[in-house]
Amino acid sequence: MNSRKITLSSIFLSLGLLLHYITPAVFLGVKPDFLLVMMFLAILFLDNRKEVLIIAIFAGMIAAFTTNFPMGQIPNVFDKLISAFAVFYLLKLFGTDDKRSNLVFAIGTMISGAVFLALAIPMGMGSQNFSRLYPSMFLAICVPTAILNTVVGIFFKKIMYKTNFIKVKA
Repeated sequence: MNSRKITLSSIFLSLGLLLHYITPAVFLGVKPDFLLVMMFLAILFLDNRKEVLIIAIFAGMIAAFTTNFPMGQIPNVFDKLISAFAVFYLLKLFGTDDKRSNLVFAIGTMISGAVFLALAIPMGMGSQNFSRLYPSMFLAICVPTAILNTVVGIFFKKIMYKTNFIKVKA
């Protein structure tokens, strides 16, 4: 990873940390994860799986430090790892220049939310509540966050394209 990628990734993750930290909890201690969209933007210009792994681990650690969900630290790390690689491969499939690549913000957020809830609900609230809580929390948190992350991701992607910050078409 060269110094430009390290710098850009650290800027994105720092902005994601700020947004993740100041976002209030919405439903049962869960808050929309704006750190995800910043991680996805950092993945836009990464070339290999090792770089994606590093970004995903750091994003997971940042999210683990700022979570309000009971026992949400471990699920945060796992959901960032899984969604980062899903987005990386989706971007390889779609390409970063295609309009379809904007869907990775929604798809990645849904994957992240599904993994997080599947791990966090049994760990933090008990497995007896899983079948009742999972669908309602997915609809209450993941779907609106996916929409919001898509809008924010497209906005930042357009800014990067207009300023020639990195070579990505919006």
